[in-house]
Parts: sequence; C-alpha cells; structure tokens
Amino acid sequence: MNFDEQTYETIEAYLDNTLSEAERLSFEKRMQDDPNLAIEIRINREMRAQFSKASNATISNPEYDSETLASLEKHLKSEEISQLSKKIKEGKRLYDKTSTSKKPILRYLYYAAAAVALIFLVNRFFITPTNTSEELYVAYSDWKNLPSLTSKGADQNNLAKGETLFAEKKYKEAITIFSKNEYINNPHVLMYLGVSYLESNNFEKAQITFHRLLNGKTLESNKAYWYITLTYLKQGNNEKAIEYLQLLRTNKNNYQYKEAGELLSKIREK
Repeated sequence: MNFDEQTYETIEAYLDNTLSEAERLSFEKRMQDDPNLAIEIRINREMRAQFSKASNATISNPEYDSETLASLEKHLKSEEISQLSKKIKEGKRLYDKTSTSKKPILRYLYYAAAAVALIFLVNRFFITPTNTSEELYVAYSDWKNLPSLTSKGADQNNLAKGETLFAEKKYKEAITIFSKNEYINNPHVLMYLGVSYLESNNFEKAQITFHRLLNGKTLESNKAYWYITLTYLKQGNNEKAIEYLQLLRTNKNNYQYKEAGELLSKIREK
C-alpha cells in the first residue's frame, strides 16, 4: 500500500474526527472505492486502540501486593496481549513493505508507542526491583515460616486459637492471647506477639518484644535480628535497618542470612 503524505494526514484527521462533514463523506467514498485505503485506516485505528489500552494499564497503578502482581502476570500472558503482539508485528510488516520515500510515519509511531508501552508495563511490575522501604517490607515480610504453636506449651488450645487469629490477620485479638504472662519466656510466642504488634503498627511494643526474644539466649534468639530489621524498614528507618542487617550477617548460621544480604544490597541502592 503506497499513499502520499497528504493521504496519511487525511487518515490522521479522519481518525481524530477533525474533518468537515463534506470532507468526511468524500473520504469515506474514497475508502469504499479503494480497499487498500480501508485496510490502512483499519490498521491505524487498531494501533490507536491498542496503544490506548496499554497506556491506561500503566496509568492505573495498583498497589504492589502479591494478588495484584499475579493478576498482572496473568494479563500479560492472556489472549488479549497475544493479539496485541500479533497486531504490532503485522503493523511492522506492512510498514516495512511500503516503498514510498515518505513512509507512513503515523502508523510507525503507533507501532513504536504500543511496543514501548507494553515493554514498560512488563519492566515496571516484573523486572524493575522495588525501591521504597514499604515495598521492600512487603516483599520480605513473609510470616509463613513462623513455627506452629499447636504443639507448643501446656495451653495448646489457647495458643492454637491465637495462631488461628494471627492467620486471619486479627492481630489485636491475637495479641490478647500472646501477651499473657505465662508466655513471656516462650520464644515462639514472642515471635507471633512481636509480628502482631508490627502488623498493627505498634512499633514500640514490637521492638520491645523482639529485643526480649534477642536477649532470651535461646536457639531462636538470632531470629530477632531479622524481625527488628523489618520493624525499622516498615518505619522507613533504613539506617537502623542496615545496622541490624549487618549484625545478622556476622554469622552465616543466623536466620535469613542470605535474604539479609539481598535486602542490604537493595536498601543501599536506594
């Protein structure tokens, strides 16, 4: 398909709805008589529509929780994105085949813009590392590794209830169970209690609880370095977070030693 520059300008005006009534009717009559022109307009219209979808996807910036990321990943593997990729490739193929000295700049720009928008969407959510303290906290605060309390201590039913409340993110109710004096020296309960305070944004009590764990001189005490780090990280206090990560990294046997190295690097990149 070989059109002059004026035709491409008219295509742009037609798609922008800036032609007069007479110009529009005349151009549509020309489209009926020239199938290649109709195809050219359809390609440009589809490129605009797909680029608009990609642009809107980057503007509506959702929270970076795991559910959202999974949804985005699924979308990028969807039939819709697959069809967008095919249309982009088809647009490039048709562009490359044109022999005019002044190739259709409008079509090329929409091909390039749609490709850039798609790449940006992938990079932003799946390649570019998170940088803010809050995002790092979300990425590293995985409580699935906390020990089960169902067989710890004499009061198994009460602790099991507390663990269930914790799993349901009912942290304030869980605190009423874990903060009882009878559990004050139980390192496993202290972990749950400290995290419950942390998730409730009661940072002072979280720190007190984790330091109690640290000073307990048990096999679980070194885990406190990681939890204290996360407490400072959630508050945006990167300096103190780095301090405790460095303490954690003094012993390769400490809890989350490898993850601490990764987190330390990411914080220093900020």
